[in-house]
Amino acid sequence: MLLKIGELARRTGLTVRTLHHYDAIGLLRPSARSSAGYRMYDRGDVARLHRIQALRRLDIPLAEVAALLDGGGAELETVIDQQIVALDRQLARAADLRGRLATLRDHIRAKEEPVLEDWLATLAMMNFYDRYFTPEELARLQRNGGGHDRGFAELREQLREAMDAGETPGSARVLSLAERWIALSVQQMGSDARLMHKVHQLHQQEPDVPFITGIDAALLDYITRATAEFRFSLYERHIGGAAVAQARAPFLRHYVEWPALFAEARELQEQGADPLDPAALDLARRWLALFIAIWGIDEGLHQQVLAVNAREPALMNGLGIDDAAVGLVRASIAHLRTQGKNTSHEKR
Repeated sequence: MLLKIGELARRTGLTVRTLHHYDAIGLLRPSARSSAGYRMYDRGDVARLHRIQALRRLDIPLAEVAALLDGGGAELETVIDQQIVALDRQLARAADLRGRLATLRDHIRAKEEPVLEDWLATLAMMNFYDRYFTPEELARLQRNGGGHDRGFAELREQLREAMDAGETPGSARVLSLAERWIALSVQQMGSDARLMHKVHQLHQQEPDVPFITGIDAALLDYITRATAEFRFSLYERHIGGAAVAQARAPFLRHYVEWPALFAEARELQEQGADPLDPAALDLARRWLALFIAIWGIDEGLHQQVLAVNAREPALMNGLGIDDAAVGLVRASIAHLRTQGKNTSHEKR
């Protein structure tokens, strides 16, 4: 039985882009091609993919995964060491859960009503959090959340009060709150676009999360619009003019589409993707299309926007994408533009 790349992606929970990347770097090449040129994967390919994913779950870099599979790299001892590290992380997470359960038990033994927040946090750890986050990501959130939870709670309530009072997300007060929200988000999640994207997805897709975080769908939308307004206000401050004013509506409308692209860029960059890899080029096409949908086709304005991105720390703060990931996307976009010019020249 042979599977097309789309079918393999659907049945394994991977993306077609990931499989394209594995093919491009020689990690998983399809055993066959259809008469129409489609990649076709057999049972042996599926078995190799299983081993790849098992090793990736141990946080082994793709280059080392290839060496392990092809027998030219790390020895068995290295794999065992990686497994021990992974188990240590799981044990640390289990220990944290045990501590929370012990706290609940002590309250009950003392005939005290457990603190609701402790109970809810424990339930969260037992249920859906592990469907969204790796053990390492959960540990980071728990570690960095210490000391900031109260700040988040206070700021969250201030934003809720503003929302309930009918203040627009673009008001001066709300813009100030949005800037503080971004700063606290960075303190808790660092600059990892993937983690930020997962947190946003968690709030969107899990109906029980508001009972734990205090952020319901309406407040999440309000905070998202406030942070979008804050970032756009920085463009207005540095550029201004009618062209920027016209971009405001599409900027706010498309703002929620960027996090997924940022997360994808970060993942490709850490995988060591080349700018000419199919997955990188596909990302670049979507990135460029979104950029043009917001800012139009004026190259002069494009350069101004990019200049503001480069020199305004507050604008890029909290987006979770670093210079290396941006550099990968820009290199891929440059290649696409070169291809476009060459194609245009050939037609002439």
